[in-house]
Amino acid sequence: MKFKKLLILVALTIVIAGCAQKNVEKNLNLNKPQVFFYYETGCPNCKMIEPYIKLLKKEYRDKIDFHLCNWDNHTNWSALEKKVYSETNPYGFPALVFINKNEKKVFIGWYAIGENFTSYLRKMGYNPPKAFYNKTSYNAAECLNCHAKRHIPPPSKYNCTYCCHMGNKTNNKTY
Repeated sequence: MKFKKLLILVALTIVIAGCAQKNVEKNLNLNKPQVFFYYETGCPNCKMIEPYIKLLKKEYRDKIDFHLCNWDNHTNWSALEKKVYSETNPYGFPALVFINKNEKKVFIGWYAIGENFTSYLRKMGYNPPKAFYNKTSYNAAECLNCHAKRHIPPPSKYNCTYCCHMGNKTNNKTY
């Protein structure tokens, strides 16, 4: 009798889990690529790349679904955000998971996101925004490297209207 109840309980659990899985997959619009950006509030590398992610979210809002997933509030993540995190198991922050149909790509760290993810978007047919100064263009990783070398905060926007390239004084030096 106990075995029969246990068997029924296991069967119900499987059915409920299957229904939950279908609901998660319904939330994933397979016609649109998905970006899951996992970060922590106190993470300096996350702060470096976060403005770029927000710019991409604004630029591609009609073409790509963005999920900004703050680890500090991971208990409030959607079932889909939790599922993607557990399936990809990124080992650091910031982490970005890009899903397009059946393909998943994981990018860990600000440089990988700024350089490799940007290149990947280009290969996928997107034209990620670049920062311009005079006639030279810079991608997000180049901007972040420049700011890091000069020990200045990362750009808050990725357009050089006023930054180290335009005479911003930092550490008693002009760049």
